[in-house]
Amino acid sequence: MLGKLIKYEFKQMKFVLLVTAIGLAIITGIVICLGIVPMWIFGRNDIITETLAIFLTGISALIYLFILFVAGIGMYIYIGVRFYKTMYSGIGYFTNSLPIKRHELILGKVIPAVIIQTIVTTMIIASGALIFFGYTVSKDGFEDLMLNIARLTGVMLSDSGIRNLGIALGLTFVGISSIIQMASIIMTLFLSVSVGQLFNSNRILMSVIAFVVMNRVFSAIDAIIRFIIEVLVDKAYRYNGSAFNLIFMILTMALNIIILVICYTVSYYIIKNKLNLE
Repeated sequence: MLGKLIKYEFKQMKFVLLVTAIGLAIITGIVICLGIVPMWIFGRNDIITETLAIFLTGISALIYLFILFVAGIGMYIYIGVRFYKTMYSGIGYFTNSLPIKRHELILGKVIPAVIIQTIVTTMIIASGALIFFGYTVSKDGFEDLMLNIARLTGVMLSDSGIRNLGIALGLTFVGISSIIQMASIIMTLFLSVSVGQLFNSNRILMSVIAFVVMNRVFSAIDAIIRFIIEVLVDKAYRYNGSAFNLIFMILTMALNIIILVICYTVSYYIIKNKLNLE
């Protein structure tokens, strides 16, 4: 039954995923046409061409960053709204009457949401990579493309503290950490919606307030952990940015897993014992 519920959620969310993919493809194409193609065609030796290219690139970058913000944050908002509508609004009567266990009901909502958000994040990364490749080729040519990619990858892994793990293992580590973080955020959304439905009025507002409060609390805990690490960790590691960041990433993953478990447990309790449908 869990598999059928997951399949149904994917079917209901595929339109939003398709719209997001089309939107990212369009904005990526616009950025490439405005900021990269002119440099590729005319080169950057001419002052007027270079000035125009810089201007168009700046405008394109602003538009691109705005679209990325909308795509990333907007998907979380959509997921939260969908949680509320399918679990606690009028549709919730049908959802909660299904002959399935409560944990299957929660997982049937959360798992597709995590996968969809992962796909959106992957599309955003692919879009950024395509623009980076295009900019590098237009500026330095194909001969320096692989060199710039290697440099960028090395800098990213070095800043995150996992360079010594190697590219494949390092990227895998970052990917797993990112998925755990997304799952933690989505489960926090689910819990905030569950808390909001406990009220008899202004449920959406209370859900938003609950999410903001929980997010601030978790951020404060995260800051406290970082402070404790800085105090307790040996100076040799503290001044070694890579080692310090790696330690912090591992502890952040552990914190996200704890948050995930707590939010799941409380949500399960609310759905089982404190259900308050509209």
